[in-house]
Amino acid sequence: MTCEVFSVVEWPYPWGPTGGPNAVWDSDYGQHGSWEHAWRRMCLEAATVTFGDVDELIVGPPPTVTDRALAAESGICSYSRRSVLNVPTTPTDSLGRMRDYADYRLIDTSESLLSPKYTVAPERLRESDQLMVHRVAGRSSAEDPDVLARHFDGIRIEWRDRETHPVVDLAEEDFDGFDLEVDEELVSSLATLGPPAHTCP
Repeated sequence: MTCEVFSVVEWPYPWGPTGGPNAVWDSDYGQHGSWEHAWRRMCLEAATVTFGDVDELIVGPPPTVTDRALAAESGICSYSRRSVLNVPTTPTDSLGRMRDYADYRLIDTSESLLSPKYTVAPERLRESDQLMVHRVAGRSSAEDPDVLARHFDGIRIEWRDRETHPVVDLAEEDFDGFDLEVDEELVSSLATLGPPAHTCP
């Protein structure tokens, strides 16, 4: 699949602080507003739109999440997420390049799945619906058991702590007592894509 058109939209609005007991509240009102703006101004003619983060990849067998959303009565394909641990196959300081999704493959099978993300067909949305971070308010859609997005702990920053550098690498021994496994489905899916093209230093 080739990306023919993309847009970077200036969004000069504050995201706000994290709050609540133990900082468990997400200040996601900025996301709600920007996604509503995208839906109602730029994505009305799109077959589907996927809402996710750069540190996430959707993994699952055919059909695609686009086809699944279009086939769903709700027009939504919702899927849970699993954390891929920040234990790289090669330490970052010896890579000589930026870290990549394929550098990570370990999961903790005892860990609970993360809140879902989704793909939606905009033409099936109602005026009263609202695009939220993990669901479409006003709609119910069961999570697809065959699709599971991966959330890469090693490809992000500790934004809650206002840090701007990537999270540190950990080693398997740091997870002593955990139920660690290689995510074979992830490894197999990434292998079908071929080697990554690292264009950044």
